Order: sequence, then C-alpha cells, then structure tokens
Amino acid sequence: MELQARIIDKRRGLNNFIELKFNGYEIQANIFDEGSHYGIEEGCISKLWIRKDFKVVYNWDRGEDINIIDINDLEMIVDAIGQIDQSGLTKQYQTITII
Repeated sequence: MELQARIIDKRRGLNNFIELKFNGYEIQANIFDEGSHYGIEEGCISKLWIRKDFKVVYNWDRGEDINIIDINDLEMIVDAIGQIDQSGLTKQYQTITII
C-alpha cells in the first residue's frame, strides 16, 4: 500500500502532527512516541481527523466524535500510521510504502 505523508508540525520530539493522503482520504493525525489512555485503542494516536469528498468521516480527539467511515478503511489507516517512520518525514509530501 502506498500513501503520501508529510510532517505539519514537530514539537521538540514529544509528538508529531502529520498529514497523509491515501485512497481519496485526507488525514491529519497527532502522534506521540508512547501510548496513552487518550489514544485510539490506548495507542500513540491522540488526534485523528479523516475527510473524504470534502466531508469529515472520522474524528478522534481524545475520544471518538464522528465515525461514518468504513471500518476496514479506518483499521487500514490506523495500522498504516503506526508503521510510519516519522523521523524521516519532512514538510514536503513523500511516498511511503506500507506492507
């Protein structure tokens, strides 16, 4: 699976705010180095915003606010975010292959 990814904001190594493009989805996520009870499934993603066709289909901000996304797509996106090596991301979009 290939997706486009870039760093929007990097805050002193504590967390990264990234942006992704994948299968028509626009995705923004705030990712920490360690999991938290605020994260999705107590993981490292504390904020996740997903839009498709100019409509927000999923939003998590320390809890689920909107969920009208296909569950399989959501699982694939969350899994892909967990596999990204953020240390190599820059402010320019890069193509990343996720296995």
